[in-house]
Amino acid sequence: MDDFPLIIIGGGPAGLMAAASAGNRPTLLIESGPKPGRKLLITAAGQCNITHRGSIPELLARYNGRERFLRPALYGFTNEEVIAFFQDRGVETFFDEKDRCLPRSLSARDVLHALLQACRDRGITLHQGDRVIAAEKTAGGFRVITKTRNFTCSRLIIATGGKSFPKTGSDGSGYQLAEQLGHPVIPPRPALTGIESDHFALVSLAGLSFEDRTIEVYRNGKRAGRYRGNLLITHKGLSGPVIINSSRNMRPGDELRLNFADLSLENLNERWNRSPKNGGSRTVGLFLKGLDIPRRLIPELLGSLDPEHSLSQVKKQDRIRLLNDLTAYPATLDRLQGWNTAMVTAGGADTAKFDPKTMESRLVKGLYFAGEVMDVDGDSGGYNLQAAFSTGFLAGQSAGNAEA
Repeated sequence: MDDFPLIIIGGGPAGLMAAASAGNRPTLLIESGPKPGRKLLITAAGQCNITHRGSIPELLARYNGRERFLRPALYGFTNEEVIAFFQDRGVETFFDEKDRCLPRSLSARDVLHALLQACRDRGITLHQGDRVIAAEKTAGGFRVITKTRNFTCSRLIIATGGKSFPKTGSDGSGYQLAEQLGHPVIPPRPALTGIESDHFALVSLAGLSFEDRTIEVYRNGKRAGRYRGNLLITHKGLSGPVIINSSRNMRPGDELRLNFADLSLENLNERWNRSPKNGGSRTVGLFLKGLDIPRRLIPELLGSLDPEHSLSQVKKQDRIRLLNDLTAYPATLDRLQGWNTAMVTAGGADTAKFDPKTMESRLVKGLYFAGEVMDVDGDSGGYNLQAAFSTGFLAGQSAGNAEA
């Protein structure tokens, strides 16, 4: 049986950063796939948005209520320090128009190579192509059982990722390991994903996008959320940043109300009443063209209404229907898109059971967690990689420097 002071399970961004930051303690990194970092290579369509511009408080606000837990990790290894880590290893970066930090080469492979080189510089032992099937607490530490071998260690870091993109190795196996070691797991669900709506009337307009629009989510007749961002109609439902970033808070059966006009119903109604008096748009068609909505949307909103009708000719019920559709167009959420398209996982190992200053378990001494295997998920745009790097760095430092 092979013994190491420290074993890290998972060769994704969190696990690699943990290995790179674990000091001089001999370390074994176990990766189930043929090579580490497979999911990292597809991040941002292969371009790899490493992190995001902004102050740490600004970043912390993008993690769905996990600010308090992530504060020590993000202050301990900031976005500026993440950028410096990669630049020191030859990865030049830049900020795009969305304030995402990307490698100048626009290649995630360069980011992965830098992480692997940092691990090689530390002299870590890489055991790949072998799946961990169990982890046990022992009197002296832990026993890690793979399909082919058994290992022991005094410190263990679980950084296996979530369940999104399972073809890259993110199959949720870390949740079973957590539970084997006595850790509660919040049920995982897809996050940062589009939604499907079986009876959404506008799927014929797939590809139509709206900049900076508001959506409201209703559950059991009560508003459950209000979000703003770019919106995209797809051939199955809805996507775009406003949907993707809020999908973690949505459930099947929710009703979405889409504000295409970017005006309140009261303001739009006032504009309708004011238009003829001011000698402005007197027909329905001209009224709609005067709004900030795509032209392709107009026929769908008109329905049987004649665009040449004057505003005063429109029946009250037709006017109410049209203005409601402009400000609160309904779409029922039948399902979130699944694990094969979700960018990250919501849910995971319960963060209430970890020390946020070290990432060590409060329940099992010597056990640490890092990255997406925990119940931590952020918005799209580099926030999730930042969390993986920061928690991985903190876990590696803590486990690497802990007294034997």
